[in-house]
Formats: sequence, structure tokens, C-alpha cells
Amino acid sequence: MRLLPLLCLLLGGALASPTPLRFDQFYSRVTIRGPEFSPLARALNGQEVALEGYVAPGEEGEPPQLLVLTAQPLQECPYCMEAADWPNAVEGMWQHVLVELPAGVPLPAPQSRVRVVGRLLLGNRPAPLPNVATPLHLLAQRVTVLP
Repeated sequence: MRLLPLLCLLLGGALASPTPLRFDQFYSRVTIRGPEFSPLARALNGQEVALEGYVAPGEEGEPPQLLVLTAQPLQECPYCMEAADWPNAVEGMWQHVLVELPAGVPLPAPQSRVRVVGRLLLGNRPAPLPNVATPLHLLAQRVTVLP
């Protein structure tokens, strides 16, 4: 009988929906060291979130289980662009998320609008791509193409 409350707690957490997150909620301010994560982003670190954005075109030879999600569609691979070529709303390399797809999930077409549900990871960590550094990672559980 003592296991019933624990079971209810575990099931409640498993059934909880992901926290919606927007690109403009990742950072609170920019300092000389770069952008600082917002209190909301820090609170959601390691938690399941849902983020909508656009699939950026990949670089040739990029692993098929990776995609870069941006706030607006881009015409070319973000790692291939000069910072001056980035749209103002994207604000350079700081407004994108590197998404790692689970095995067997097909990579959506470039410029597709998608909703990604997965675990948010903040901070620099080894990326599965050489020469790529991003402080925002999303370990995807589901990717849904939106109209």
C-alpha cells in the first residue's frame, strides 16, 4: 500500500506534457562573455520541452540523426554562413538549437516547420559534429512536421 503514492507520482510525471519553449526564452541578456541563459531555460535544463522552429539546411556529410533548428527558415547551412549573413531575428550563432534525433526518425526536409519534443541540455558539450559548438542541445524524442 505504501507503493501506491509513489506509483501515482511516477505515472503523473510520465503523463505530464512537455513545457513549451520559444527561441526568445533561452537567454536573459548578453554580456561581454556572451549570452546568459534565462532563469526559465536554467530551470528547464534536463527537462522535457517542446520547441517549434525551422529545419536549417545541413552541411554535406552531416550525420542524418542531427538537425539545426532555427527561429526562422534559412537558405543555407548555418555553419557555412558568415555571421553578417544571419537574419537579425536569429542573432548569429546564438539563436539555434542542435537537435539529436533518435535512431530511425527520418530527417525532415530543410526549411520544414517542425515541433520537436525532447530533453533540453544547456551548456557546451561535445557535439557529434566536428567544429560545431553550441550551448543549446535538444535530445529529441519526437519530431512532428507542421503545416
